[in-house]
Amino acid sequence: MGTPDGKRQAVAHLCEGHGVSQRRACDVLSVDRSSVRYQSKRVDSEEERDAIKRASGTRRPMGVPDGPNQRWSLDFVSDAFPDGRRFRILTVVDDFSKENVFLVPASSISGLRVTCELDQAFTERAMPKTIVSDNGTEFTSMSGLK
Repeated sequence: MGTPDGKRQAVAHLCEGHGVSQRRACDVLSVDRSSVRYQSKRVDSEEERDAIKRASGTRRPMGVPDGPNQRWSLDFVSDAFPDGRRFRILTVVDDFSKENVFLVPASSISGLRVTCELDQAFTERAMPKTIVSDNGTEFTSMSGLK
């Protein structure tokens, strides 16, 4: 019953099966009446849904690097200070040696900052053959493109 649709069905079952009012069924199930009465105005378009693709390019299995500096993995981790302020850390790891290439801690990390940090890393060590990241939306910025 966790989804809104499941809640609507549970309320309808109580109303129809036990003859109680919608208000009473919502009270018993601790369901907000507005969510039960909500009717979507969205037009479901399969064409539009198919047009929205997160991944671009062809997916294929990645080979295992056989030496250092061949593939780096980028990702963000986040946490909060005891006072509630959030912070993020950009992590860059060499996949072969598991060496931490660099960490960038900040309250906010822009796409421009990511490209600047990578440029700096490329001057200090050889550029890797491949850089990979997960499917998250963190790396969708256009800041690094010219």
